Amino acid sequence: MLTVFDKLSRDMIILTLPAMLKVITATINKSIETSTFPSSWKIALVRPLPKNNDPKDLKDLRPISILPFLAKILEKVIYNQVIKFCDANNILPDLQSGFRKGRSTSTALLDVVDNILTSQDSGRGTILTLLDFSRAFDSINIDLLLSKLSFYGFVTSSIKWFQSYLCGRSQQVILNQPNGSSLVSEQRPLNRGVPQGSILGPLLFIIYTADITNCMHFCKYHLYADDLQVYLSCNSLEFLFTISNINEDLNRIAI
Repeated sequence: MLTVFDKLSRDMIILTLPAMLKVITATINKSIETSTFPSSWKIALVRPLPKNNDPKDLKDLRPISILPFLAKILEKVIYNQVIKFCDANNILPDLQSGFRKGRSTSTALLDVVDNILTSQDSGRGTILTLLDFSRAFDSINIDLLLSKLSFYGFVTSSIKWFQSYLCGRSQQVILNQPNGSSLVSEQRPLNRGVPQGSILGPLLFIIYTADITNCMHFCKYHLYADDLQVYLSCNSLEFLFTISNINEDLNRIAI
């Protein structure tokens, strides 16, 4: 699916929006009706930006993905529908504070600290394990994500749209040169993960990890995006037994 906007810049689209609004709306509606995401909107330009003043390794660079402007408008339309569906069906765990309206890192911190202090008041210590999912967005298995959408009640047409949205993506790396010119790599296919820098990527990630609550047979937990806090309180006599229980829950997450 190609569109008439593929060669237009963001500024040009905004400048001519009153004249183009009907065509843009028709393009968005066609995407939804046909469960097809425009193929030309699946190409990301990646700019590596340094994390520090003296980058010496690829790990010192942060890849920033630049996606087509109109793709994000279409994604926002879909996002609004999906978040309403998730809220209506209680799909997202209450203990996920990342990418959620009205929640923040403070929400996660207050919940965990409050539980720890409550246990401390009753003479119990708390063993806390902090996890960070490495390359979280890049490691998502697309087939498994689509299966989870089906499990949560997404209709077939919606799943087909997300399949079109997620599959067949590619990226190019762009590097700025000292003389003001740019070097652009050839396109490379992306076979896993959700798009970096997208509107839907974060929401799809927290849907993908929503069933992590099923792994917690013993521990309390709180999620903030791809950061997971797992903790369990105990007295001094229960220390080894508590560690064993924490390890059981962590092993279920690993599986």
